[in-house]
Order: sequence, then C-alpha cells, then structure tokens
Amino acid sequence: MTFDAILRILVVVVLPCTSLVHHIPRLRPRADANLVNLESRRDANLDSTPSPRRTSLSDLVSSPERYAAALNVTPEEVLATQTKRLEASLDLYETLRNGSLSGTQRHAYQCQHRLDNGRHPFVCAKCWSYLPVCVCSDFPKPFELPAGIELVVWVHHKEWGLSSNTGGLLALALQPCTLLMKGLPEHDAHMTALLSDPDVKPVLLWPARDRTDDIATSLSDLRQVRTTVSSENSRDYGESCRDSAPQPKRIVLIAVDATWSGAAKMVSKFPKSVARLGLSESELFWESEGVFKSCAENSRSSSEDDDAASRREGELLVESDASEQPRRQSLLAPLRKHSSGGSSDVCTAEAAVAALRGIGLGEDSCREILRVVKKKIDLTARYRGKITYIEN
Repeated sequence: MTFDAILRILVVVVLPCTSLVHHIPRLRPRADANLVNLESRRDANLDSTPSPRRTSLSDLVSSPERYAAALNVTPEEVLATQTKRLEASLDLYETLRNGSLSGTQRHAYQCQHRLDNGRHPFVCAKCWSYLPVCVCSDFPKPFELPAGIELVVWVHHKEWGLSSNTGGLLALALQPCTLLMKGLPEHDAHMTALLSDPDVKPVLLWPARDRTDDIATSLSDLRQVRTTVSSENSRDYGESCRDSAPQPKRIVLIAVDATWSGAAKMVSKFPKSVARLGLSESELFWESEGVFKSCAENSRSSSEDDDAASRREGELLVESDASEQPRRQSLLAPLRKHSSGGSSDVCTAEAAVAALRGIGLGEDSCREILRVVKKKIDLTARYRGKITYIEN
C-alpha cells in the first residue's frame, strides 16, 4: 500500500470517526433534554386540552386510557379483548400446524377465523370501521334496489373486516345485498347455488377480456333485461308457462371485492357463461360533474375554512366553479394506491353504485351511499394519521 493510499484512509475514515467521538459528550445532554421535553409535552397533553397543532384522530386515543374511553370500555376490558383475540389466533396457528390438512381445509379454517374474529379486535363488525369512527348510524335504513335486482359482494378473505374496505358498507346501504367470503365453505356453496339457479341472470362486475370467449354485457343490455324481468314477474303463472324459453326472474350483480391481482384470480374461477359488465370512465365517475371535489385536492388541502372542514367530514359538495376539472380519482385514494395503474380504478363501492345507478337505482340514493363511503375513508385516514388537520 502506498503512502498516498494510507493518507486517504486517514482523511476519509479515521478523522471523521475521531471527530464524532469528540462530539458525543455534547450530543448526549441535548438528546436527554429533548427526551425530557417530549415527556413533558406528553404529560401536558394527557392532563389538559391540546393546544392548536397539526394532529390526527389517532392522537386523540394515544394512551390506553383515552383509547378505552373512545371505545366506551375500561382499559381492563381492552386488555381482555386483545387477549381473547390473541388466544383465537394461537388456536388457529396450532390447527394449521396439522400436516394432514389439505390446502382447501387450511384456507377454510383461515376464512372461518376471519369471519368469527374479524381483522381487528376493535373494528365494527357491520361497517368495518374502527369503533371510535363507526359510520353505521349513517345508514339507519337500507335503500331498496329496483325490483328484480340483487347485489352480491364476493369478498376475498383478506379484505373481510378490513377498515379500508368499502364493499362491506354495501350490505348496510342496500337491500337485497349479500356479503359472501370466498373460501368459506357455506358461502362458496351459496355462490354455486346462485350461479346454477335458472331463475337468476348472474352478471359479474368485471370487464370482459379481449380476444377471449368472455360474454360481455352493458348497462343498456341490463336495463332491457330488467324491463323483461319486471314484466315477466308481473304476469300470471299460466301466461309464463306458455312461453317456449324460460326467462330469468332476477338479475344478480356480483361485485368482486379484493386487490386488483386477487380479484383477477377470483374472476378466473367463474364459469365462462357468466356475463361480464365493464364500465366506462364516464359511467364510473358519473357524479363528478357537480357532487364531489377531487380526492387528490382534498388530501392536499390544509385550509381551515368551512369548505375544507366539510370535505374532511365526507360531506357532499356542489362545485361552484364550472370550469373546475371533474374528479378522476378513486375515493379510496387517501388510503390505498391501486396497483393496476389504470385511470379508471375505483373502489368496490364506487363501481357497484355506478353499475346499479345505470340499471335503475335512484341518483339520490347513490349520492348518499358515496357520501358515507367518502366519510368512512376520510375518518379512517385521519384515524390512522394519514390525513392531518388543525385542532380548534
């Protein structure tokens, strides 16, 4: 090794290390002081009303006592619930260790565990929101779907009970609507019976693939089928018996609720005879011409005026500026990034509501459902700390 190389090592490696060691005694008191400052601020926040600052809803339940109070239980009850959930998870783990179980059986056990225990011990079992920000009260009574129309939400087991999920709200918002978990034996049997029912026309809310034998349908086709179904149901038994070809008595729209890749795998399991319904961007974002502000704009905005406060609460807004660009982003954008990269990616609730609107569900009902969906997303994002706001 040459003298120049040794000199470079001394300059680049040794001297900075000795300088850092020299500064350590002075850095330690500063770190201790910062720690004391943080602890004092924490104690002050627990004992008094926080001063105006940027925070999130999760800050309001940042201690066991506050968290228990937000849940309307005691800290001991919180611990007991968490312990019970942990024991259920351990029981599942012990069951899955059995090497004689098949893959289908293992999946069934996992699905049953998710159905019985949910994704999180303190998530509402109905709206799948965190209990302190539950939105069940926003749907005191479900909206009736048009005659001859039913909705089935086919949910991936990893989406079941997820706080960022929107498909679960549809069962609260609409009637008749059924939530089914893919992989749960009784739910799989329900779906199989549904697809084989001669009185049912199943329609999969998923675009038909190009250059395949998928059967594609459209909203106009379904409106025509619905008219036929309604007239058929109004006829007497003798008239329907004289028809040569039996007609379906109801349309069942199947919305697949999963990540993009997971949904594609679930869709591939459906028979080719099930029609596929794809929606255009204008059909998906039908409400953007005067109802919702841009989601991206909502997440960027940090103003304290009344308009911004209403957006944070998920309320419907009417655009005052006609030249403003319409919304072209999913309501779910504050919580998730879609992996497919398409410009028309939307959450399950948005897609289902857009399709049902095209078939005959009233626009006022559709707007109210999307309002609650947006409210849940905003509250969940704030609760997780992904959206901050100014405390008054």
